[in-house]
Amino acid sequence: MKLVITMEQLNKRIAYLYNLRKTKIENILARYDFSELDYKILTEIWFHDHMSIDELEKNITLNKEIVFMVLKNLEERGYLIVEDDHVAISSLLKSEYRKIRKEINDMDERISKNISKNEYNQLIDSLDILIESYGE
Repeated sequence: MKLVITMEQLNKRIAYLYNLRKTKIENILARYDFSELDYKILTEIWFHDHMSIDELEKNITLNKEIVFMVLKNLEERGYLIVEDDHVAISSLLKSEYRKIRKEINDMDERISKNISKNEYNQLIDSLDILIESYGE
């Protein structure tokens, strides 16, 4: 007997999984005294060190005042260096960010051990098919 799942049920599961992971990541960030918004901005800067503030604002599509407020706070805490309208990561951030990424990656690895590589690949393939179907 084949189990039939509706798109609504699938969407609920995807949303639930997303929210579970998001909550776990928020808990990790809280231990380092970072908000989700801090992390979003820090990640963008991590991958584009020495980027202009204008470029940062475009990449993360946030209000200019919010970006400025977060940057100012992160700079005051020693995580960023802001000079000539460009943002660079500090050595303190390099250390903290690596720890955060390691915790998130370790969490993901622990959780992914509950599913076989074949099941994981089938899941990804199925989701890709659904994503492509929405793009038609």
